[in-house]
Amino acid sequence: MKASCLINNYNYAHFITEAIESALNQTYPFYEIVIVDDGSIDESVQLVKKYQERYPQIKPLEQANSGQLSCFNQGFLKSSGDIIDLLRNRLEGHQIDDCSNKIDSYSESISTVSVFG
Repeated sequence: MKASCLINNYNYAHFITEAIESALNQTYPFYEIVIVDDGSIDESVQLVKKYQERYPQIKPLEQANSGQLSCFNQGFLKSSGDIIDLLRNRLEGHQIDDCSNKIDSYSESISTVSVFG
């Protein structure tokens, strides 16, 4: 089962490194980490590009400032995972593992599962 992480960014230079590290340090590795920038004017875009050089699963997207909902929509459109996590702050190291296990336990009886928390 492939897991995607979706991170929205708008001038989050002070936080984006921690968010990316949190996504990279999961016990269940993300197939892709989609980072949608919403027209940032700080150095956060450059920080994301530096991470992309080292981690090919990081997929940065840039758009003109359109708001958080637009970022989520773009991220969903570009994500290919069976599980899509919307990173709003920091993930615990086992969070995606737990989610995957819950989905596996239900997958034979239903076609779509949403797990929150």
